[in-house]
Amino acid sequence: MKIKRTAEDYFPTRSAAYIRTDARGTFIEIINGNDAWKSINWGKMKKGAVMGNHYHKKNTAFFSILQGEARVEVWKKGKKKQSYRIRQNQGIFFMPYDIHTVTFLKPSSYLLLKKNKFNESAKDIFAE
Repeated sequence: MKIKRTAEDYFPTRSAAYIRTDARGTFIEIINGNDAWKSINWGKMKKGAVMGNHYHKKNTAFFSILQGEARVEVWKKGKKKQSYRIRQNQGIFFMPYDIHTVTFLKPSSYLLLKKNKFNESAKDIFAE
């Protein structure tokens, strides 16, 4: 039985710009527009590792699991937490003021794209 996947299966907080699945595989255009990423990060984390628990006032980010699995919690101050299980080849957007925490459920590698580059003298990271 073939399971048909939707954009929300891959990116639960924002629909993909375009998704095509055929006999060759799946092609997902995450962004199609004026978005420009100024920081591209790759990492490898151990099972149980936690990152985040902060928010950005100006930055938008896209976090994707390349291999492994993570639980991602996202919320705004005073609002209910939303929890997502992100698996291989899935991702999630973090918008400004989204408090986000990532807990790795398996050894994992990830890709993190950020709209703004890190600036040591003008940090945009605020602890929850």
